[in-house]
Amino acid sequence: MRIPALLETLKGGFDRSAENARKSAERLDEIGVELHEAGAHIRGAGRAMLGKPAKEAAELEHSKGVLARARSVMLRISSGLSSLAEKTERLAEKLTPDRSASEARSSVKGELRVLKSEQQPKQPVSMPLEQAR
Repeated sequence: MRIPALLETLKGGFDRSAENARKSAERLDEIGVELHEAGAHIRGAGRAMLGKPAKEAAELEHSKGVLARARSVMLRISSGLSSLAEKTERLAEKLTPDRSASEARSSVKGELRVLKSEQQPKQPVSMPLEQAR
């Protein structure tokens, strides 16, 4: 059957997609850090033009903003695709015939035949005949 091979192909696709989603989430995180730093530089430049002292840059909150939401969506997509890949792999394993199990199994009927052939046929026991009256 070609179904297990198709499932393996699907699993590979799910794995690649999950990895791409994970990488996209990391890129979004990096973009967020860069935008935060750029915003701090622009605010500092504006304060310098006005003659005010520069403030320290506020710490980036990774859970706020549009990029943070997009990042969390990408991470959820990645985990969903990873889950699909695992389920597909388990299904492919179920559908793949296990050669060792089929070899370990033996036919009960065949075993009975072997046992029957090993047994020696019983010789009929001669009973003394009684005289008929």
